Amino acid sequence: MRRIILLLILLAMQAVPTAANAAVLGSPVSVSVTGDGMRLTLTVPRRVYPRGALIGVRVALTNLSTHVITYVPRVYGLCNRLALPVDVVDSHGDAVSPLPPIPVPPPCPAPLPRAVPPGQTISHWVRVAVLANGLRAGATVNMLAGTGNFSGADLATPVVRVRLLPASAPAVRVEAGTATVTKPAGAVGPLYYQGWATCAGQVVGVLSWTRAHGNTVSAGCADPQRWHFVAGWAGYPVAVMSVSPSTGSPILITPPFAPTPYTVHVGQTVEVKTLLLGPGADDVRYNHAYLRLLSASAVGAEPVRYDWRWQALAPGDTAITIVRMGPPGTVGTIHLHIVS
Repeated sequence: MRRIILLLILLAMQAVPTAANAAVLGSPVSVSVTGDGMRLTLTVPRRVYPRGALIGVRVALTNLSTHVITYVPRVYGLCNRLALPVDVVDSHGDAVSPLPPIPVPPPCPAPLPRAVPPGQTISHWVRVAVLANGLRAGATVNMLAGTGNFSGADLATPVVRVRLLPASAPAVRVEAGTATVTKPAGAVGPLYYQGWATCAGQVVGVLSWTRAHGNTVSAGCADPQRWHFVAGWAGYPVAVMSVSPSTGSPILITPPFAPTPYTVHVGQTVEVKTLLLGPGADDVRYNHAYLRLLSASAVGAEPVRYDWRWQALAPGDTAITIVRMGPPGTVGTIHLHIVS
C-alpha cells in the first residue's frame, strides 16, 4: 500500500507545471521595474517564435503612489507617437530596427503628458517584429504632474529573451511604387506594414504598424527615390525591403576573389561570374538584409559559367559565400562593404 501511495505522489508531482517548464508549455512571461512611484510591466505571450515574426506584447504602467503621475509618449520618425514603446534588442542590449533612420527627421511638437491617477493602470498592446531575441519596454514618467516642472526618470524593464526558430520571410513583388506581399499559408487577418519613402525629394510614410488594403503596400508615389518598408501578418515572419534605383554601373566580380572588401553603394548591382570545372556550385549563401538576388543562371557544359546578380539594399559589411560540390569543402567568399 505504501508503494502505491508513493507512486501516486510521484505521478502528481510530475503533472504539476513548474516555473522552469512554463516557457516550454507556452505560458506568458512577465517582467517589471519599479521607480518614481510607477511600476512598468512587460508581458510576452510565449518564449518561442519564428525569426522575424510580427507579435503583440502587453505593456502596463501602474501608479503605486497617492498622487497623479504623468508619462510622456515617445516621438519618433514622422512625428509618430508611441505611449509605451517596446524595443527589440540584440544580445548586447542595443535596439534593432528593421528600417533605417529617416535622413532628416521633421520638426515635431512636444508630446503632451498623459496622467495616471493613483492606483490606476494604463495598458497598451504593442506590435513588434522579433528580428532579434530580446524585448524591453520603456516609459518616461514625471513626478511633478501639473506643476510645469519635471522630476522623474526613464523606466526600462529587464530584457525578456525569446528563442527564435529559422523561418522564411514572405515573397514580395515590387512594381511602380507598389509592393504585393505573398500571404503565408495559414496566416489570417490583415497585412500590417510600416515604412518610409522619398518622393520628389520629400519623405512620406508611416512608422507605426498600419493595416494595409489587401496584400499591397504603397510607397506614396510611382517612382520613389528610396523606399524602405516592413510588412507581414500576425504570428508570421515579416518581409523587410529596401528599394532604390541602381546607383552607377554594376560592379563585376570574378575569381580570384580579393581578401579585402569590395565597396558597393546602396542600390548598386553586384554581378559575380565564375567558371567551374567538374561539379559546380552547391550553394550560395548571403544575408537577405543586405542583398536581394536579382538573377542566377548556369550556362554551358564543361566548364560551366555561373552568373549571379544581387542588388545592395542597406549599408553595412556582409559577404557572399559560394560552396562547391567538389572538391568537398571548397569555398569562395566575397566580402562587401556597402555604403549609402
